[in-house]
Amino acid sequence: MAMISRKVQQVGGGSFIVSLPKSWADKVGLEKGSSVSMAEGIANTLIIYPPAKKLSPEQTIVLDFSDPIRSLGELVGSYLRGFDLIKVKSKGRIDPKMRNDLKSVIEKLPGLEIVEESSSEISLQCILNPSAINPKKLLERMFKLSKGMVHDSIQSILSADKKLAQLVIARDDEMDRTYFLLVRSVRKAMQEPEFAVQYGLHPIDLLDFRVAGMLIEGIGDKSADISTNWLDVGAPKIEDEGCEIL
Repeated sequence: MAMISRKVQQVGGGSFIVSLPKSWADKVGLEKGSSVSMAEGIANTLIIYPPAKKLSPEQTIVLDFSDPIRSLGELVGSYLRGFDLIKVKSKGRIDPKMRNDLKSVIEKLPGLEIVEESSSEISLQCILNPSAINPKKLLERMFKLSKGMVHDSIQSILSADKKLAQLVIARDDEMDRTYFLLVRSVRKAMQEPEFAVQYGLHPIDLLDFRVAGMLIEGIGDKSADISTNWLDVGAPKIEDEGCEIL
């Protein structure tokens, strides 16, 4: 991308004015009277955001019973992309298994609630206030969760504590919920820059948060796998030599 230079002008000894490239203005749909958002970036840069393109208020998903995994993935994807209203429809009756699978997924998506339900349709609404969700705090929460899960997964084996291992596995659901909420809030801030400014984050921070969250969530998964595998093989007691290695 070529660097574009503009001369800065000053009006009446007050504000500085700089013109925007017409090609960029046309591409993002700027018109006379349009508002743009600005935020200070790193190294004293100034970032200019075009008017945010609002999502359609509602996303509709048509269930495909021949590929339920794809349908469930569409539900998660719609949540992560920031839709507040999601309608799940079927050409016929939603069978009990699919309905239970849908509700299991919904339970993992923070703030998503069923507001209307029929034999062939489920209407969902996300009741979270995005301005009250800070990605920094979510990432800190994930870090503390993963740290505790790693410690407890090892400690449960050393002390042959099945209940502690089961708690590690249960905490993986909490980790997933926090990760999904982190991704949704990061995407929201990227789509609507005013939230990034409110969070005190730069665009590069948002990308780092997404990557960091994915890695931390993976640590939680591995900790849960350790506990699950240990329980699956009968929760054997580790000999002293093995304890020293762990």
